[in-house]
Amino acid sequence: MNRVNQISHYTEYNRYPNHFAEIRKKTGDSIDILSLGCSTGEEVKALSNIYYKSSRITGYDICAEIIDKLNKENKDTKVRYIKELDEKVYDLIMCMSVLCRWPESMGEYTKKEYDEIVSEIDKRLKKGGYLCIYNSKYLFEETDEFKNYKMVKTEVKDSGFVQKYKKTGEKIKDYPYYLFQKNQ
Repeated sequence: MNRVNQISHYTEYNRYPNHFAEIRKKTGDSIDILSLGCSTGEEVKALSNIYYKSSRITGYDICAEIIDKLNKENKDTKVRYIKELDEKVYDLIMCMSVLCRWPESMGEYTKKEYDEIVSEIDKRLKKGGYLCIYNSKYLFEETDEFKNYKMVKTEVKDSGFVQKYKKTGEKIKDYPYYLFQKNQ
């Protein structure tokens, strides 16, 4: 997989605190986490410093320059940054604002592209593991992979500000799901 479709590298430290705390309650600590589309590493740093102090966290991004810089600066032995996905499987995969284009004027992001990426993500999640998809353009429940998952009810009902669409093109309003658990 050489893309996640979000073109922007905008991020900030702990930008989704309510979601991170909610997910942490569901997963526990001391797990293997993949931050897909980690950009400049702020999400990885927040997860490692605040929510998952005993977990092993891998940040993945396709921008080789950013990953090289993060690896040079990284002092946390529980954290690694990669620019190519390997075959490792994870307990939690975080897809925070990467399965979309924002703003939408930055170009088209098709359902086919979304489905291809979700298929690659699914291969890297352990059975019983959690998948967080926040700010995606399409619904995870309309992918072939969803048959192997269940929706996880959460107290935080916000799945992002990016406009969501059904595969028919119909716009969705107030979609509450962003966390899914892979069947055992």
